[in-house]
Amino acid sequence: MTYQAIQILLILLPGFFCARIVGALTARSQVTDFDKIIEALFYSFFVYFFCVAIMGASPILIEPRTGSYWNAIEFDLQSARKFIIWAFITSALLGLAVSFLGANDLLTRFLRKIRVTKRSSRISVWSDAFHDIDQFVIVEFTDGRRARGWPRLFSDTPDEASLFLEKAAWILDDGTPVDIRGAGLLITKNMAIQTVSFVNGQ
Repeated sequence: MTYQAIQILLILLPGFFCARIVGALTARSQVTDFDKIIEALFYSFFVYFFCVAIMGASPILIEPRTGSYWNAIEFDLQSARKFIIWAFITSALLGLAVSFLGANDLLTRFLRKIRVTKRSSRISVWSDAFHDIDQFVIVEFTDGRRARGWPRLFSDTPDEASLFLEKAAWILDDGTPVDIRGAGLLITKNMAIQTVSFVNGQ
């Protein structure tokens, strides 16, 4: 493998590693392969320039240094090893930071406050509601049944419309709750949901 190919891999791989972390930890709408590549390249160059700032110089050698050929290669390997360590630490932290900001809607929340945008970083209003509202819910199904509980787990989009309710109970027609013994109630998309009400208390 040539020097140029090694240099390209050292620069690009951390960005693709970072993009992989973001993709695994955040729910996002459908993106094209081209968009994924552009995102990974952006992360790659951010990580590269951040590592250059830490190390004080570019860790990638454009030309072999003076001296014997084998000494030059040994120096390259030592420099590359240091860069790889810093690059993958930086890309992992960057991926976690981007995922944290996206999952908690922190950056876009600030931008909404200063009226730059009205959009959320999350994938759907369904996800926004369950992330931001910490209350018990009453789920009404299209067949008229109702259930209440604490939404511990939920799907990312209303198309999936799945919920896991802790402290769950079925609600009879007269409003009497019938507690479900056990861990809780799993609601799948096959149980067509009509409305989800967020209520105070239980």
